[in-house]
Amino acid sequence: MEKKDFPSIIGNQIRKNRLERGMTISELANLMGITQSYLGLIERGERGVTAYNFYKLAEIFDMLIDDLFYNPENPPQIDDPKNITKYKNKKVASLITSFSDRELDFLLKMIKAMSLMKEN
Repeated sequence: MEKKDFPSIIGNQIRKNRLERGMTISELANLMGITQSYLGLIERGERGVTAYNFYKLAEIFDMLIDDLFYNPENPPQIDDPKNITKYKNKKVASLITSFSDRELDFLLKMIKAMSLMKEN
């Protein structure tokens, strides 16, 4: 990723996440405490995002901040196996934060069953 592409990548990710959640630009702007026009500039990659707004977006979207940096055309390159495990653990943690107790119980049972199958 080149420096000049960064605002567009972030803006596209914000728009994608907003639309996936069925939110209007007005709704997201209100939740963030910014104007619709400023959010429009961010989504088009014409303005940057402050650290506080990254925090707010992650909170609103219930995701990790680094998920806003993901570019499917250029996925993160992770060479160190320790970093791969950390990255995967963070991704799993971000996915299960919205699970109900029942869903978490089911997931734990599935993981236990998979580990038993692996041992055999």
